[in-house]
Amino acid sequence: MLHKIHIPVMGICYTVDSPIRVAPFGMTSVISLVDDGLLEEYRMAYAEREGIDVGAPEHERVGRIRAYLDFVADEIERRFAALQGLRIHGGLAPQFATGSAEGPNDKDRYFLMLPADSPLRKEYEQVCSKQGMARIGAEVELTSKMEMGEIQANIMVNLNHMDAALDAVHGFALSKIRGSLVLSAGINLGVFEEIARHECFYRRANASGEQSTAPSKKIILKVSDYRSALTQGRYLAKKGLEVSEYRIESGVNCGGHAFCTAKKLLPDVLKEFVANKQELFDMTRSAIEKFAKSVPPSAPARITAQGGICTAEEVEQILALGADGVGVGTPFLLVPQATSSDRDTRRRLAAATLDDVQLTHASPLGIPFMNLLTSTAAELCREKADREPGFPCKQHYLCREIPGFDHPICMASREYVRHRLAEIDSMESSGSYTHEEAQRLRRETLERECICRFLGNAGREELRERNPSLHFDNREVAAARTGAPLAREPVTVCPGPNIAYFNREYTLLEMMQHLYGTGPQLTPADKPHAFDLEREILGKIKSV
Repeated sequence: MLHKIHIPVMGICYTVDSPIRVAPFGMTSVISLVDDGLLEEYRMAYAEREGIDVGAPEHERVGRIRAYLDFVADEIERRFAALQGLRIHGGLAPQFATGSAEGPNDKDRYFLMLPADSPLRKEYEQVCSKQGMARIGAEVELTSKMEMGEIQANIMVNLNHMDAALDAVHGFALSKIRGSLVLSAGINLGVFEEIARHECFYRRANASGEQSTAPSKKIILKVSDYRSALTQGRYLAKKGLEVSEYRIESGVNCGGHAFCTAKKLLPDVLKEFVANKQELFDMTRSAIEKFAKSVPPSAPARITAQGGICTAEEVEQILALGADGVGVGTPFLLVPQATSSDRDTRRRLAAATLDDVQLTHASPLGIPFMNLLTSTAAELCREKADREPGFPCKQHYLCREIPGFDHPICMASREYVRHRLAEIDSMESSGSYTHEEAQRLRRETLERECICRFLGNAGREELRERNPSLHFDNREVAAARTGAPLAREPVTVCPGPNIAYFNREYTLLEMMQHLYGTGPQLTPADKPHAFDLEREILGKIKSV
């Protein structure tokens, strides 16, 4: 990979089209496959905006996922080819450094966003110093070395109501992309079995027998502890499947769900992985050879880390600990060139303070959830707590078996919330709960947001802003075409705490140069180090 930094999955919509936005610049990012309906909305919106005929909308989950990923792959190739076709402006005009019309174009930015030690960036700087035919020849040579970023797709493996996770694997496997499937949020052996059904995830021997061909679709495990990684890696290896990357995430200093059961700091977990990198490799090779009798990998899996990292110093420290790459998410929520969000949500993010971003009970999964307390969804929960708690359950992604119900149910649904509040009242009346315990449980129950819808609404609102004629609700389509105002949908947004140190929108070039230390620093000088902030958050959790 050209870059040391990738953009991890964020929410449902925030990185849903990030590959289209950043892969032409050589950057890797991750799409969420949770909401296939949202994927289809984006596909149709892009088609309308770009004047592309993609045929009729898809109506089945597998077909929607495959169609969207295929569209993303085609759109990236189109944009990358256009970028390659540009001439390099660097060194041609005195206005170049100012970013004026004669200054850097997208092709220049492609190279200017690379780290200072990148061979490609150094070659670009040499091209900028040349003139005449020598420059033209050097440009052609440099252009031939440009690469697109990888398309990656994330599945929360335990969100498998009505086989949603299995269908996501199937749709990904059928798509034309050559990329990676990121498995997160636990272990689901059914998902592993579904992956094993598809040839595209297997390494193949070449005719000579001396080398092998890497899988066209790779597997990445997102984990927060070494033991879990070893267990999952061994199970997959017995199926003949290799893990191409172990993606370590901070259990607490991150946006969204905080899987903090291990209660270890990110540097400590990363050191354990680096120390045992060879063990993971040897285990994978031996298990594949012994149980699957297929082709084992020829090199160890990559190890990357993410969670709270947002400065050049922090990126370098993670790399110095032995990581092969670094994931940076939250700061890109304020980069419209990289992520999807409506203007109001970005305004709220830019204004956020540390007090506005807290671990909450907003997730119906019952897992601590880092959430923006000033979002429209959080405001709605507080406003309707006394009159109409809970939400109508329309998408059912988070429905699961819960004692007391004869059907799968979501803990943010109106049905569940009413049942739970009545149960708490009864337990308090009987003396099973003290008044303080009952009040705490009521607050937790009323705090839950309909995240399977609301985590996608910032993207839907952006589609309305950019494609007001396109929406699947016929009444809203009619309203948009007549100019009548549309009611905004509640938006959940789940940044990490480090959003407090960014206070405006940024260009992609600004953010990448900040993170690589090749441009102005965007965070204040007194910002706490990510590791210190993680230690502080973990201390609060342990004291509860």
